[in-house]
Amino acid sequence: MSEAALHRAMRALAEVSDQLVLVGGTAQRLFPMHPLGRDPGFDLLSTEDVDLAAPLAIRVPAETDLLERLREAGFEAKVSGADRAKWTYPLRDGDGAYLEFIAPRVGSGIKRNEQPDLVLRFSGIHAEKLPNVHALLHRPWEVELESADTRIRFQVVNPITYIAQKLITMQGRPPLKRGKDLLYVFDTLAIFGDHLDILGEQESVLLPALNKKQRRSVAKAFKEHCTQDGPTTRTAAAIASEQRPSPPTSPQIATACTRFLPRLLPGLLGEATNDER
Repeated sequence: MSEAALHRAMRALAEVSDQLVLVGGTAQRLFPMHPLGRDPGFDLLSTEDVDLAAPLAIRVPAETDLLERLREAGFEAKVSGADRAKWTYPLRDGDGAYLEFIAPRVGSGIKRNEQPDLVLRFSGIHAEKLPNVHALLHRPWEVELESADTRIRFQVVNPITYIAQKLITMQGRPPLKRGKDLLYVFDTLAIFGDHLDILGEQESVLLPALNKKQRRSVAKAFKEHCTQDGPTTRTAAAIASEQRPSPPTSPQIATACTRFLPRLLPGLLGEATNDER
């Protein structure tokens, strides 16, 4: 999504911008603006969607209609899916740009009355409840964007949480998406390469937000998909080769992840080492 479209979206959501957290590929494109980030020297993966994570207890002023605010900004509500409704909010003149809202799923997603509990509704907006979203809301950082006449501030996912979530969900993803996620991880390491140790010192604030299963998933994904020249690293390298004049090779991606991920996630990957003893 273009910066102009992002401005429009976040201006419309200004009254809850201190509760929503920008996650996904658009969030990564803002990482060079992080106090510890840098320009990686290559084009990051492009994406037309903006994923916004909302807490289950989101508070919206009674007089506010967020859906109407989005419509006034040029977005519209669209529902798709035959068996299960999926809500998106495309920009009418945005050439494919759209918003998508997600929220944490607690438990199985089934209520006590055996009805599905898979959507959070607030102020006319539908957010899909998904597992592993809770951690994405943990300790975000704030970015400020300026346009000709306005300045907006909003929250962006913590880069440590961003990488951890990519690893947590990697195991259940299709091979192509798994490779794309690994490229996101590799690129994020490049963005924060000068300050991985400093960033890694903040990892302790993430650990209480992860349960044992999630911690094991991080370690398992690291060992199976990140540390050796294999299907996932080769897919990541192939995706990079489609858009960069000097893309990383599969062995280079594996080497970088093996070397730098333990510095960024010392507690999580340290646990993996201890489990082998």
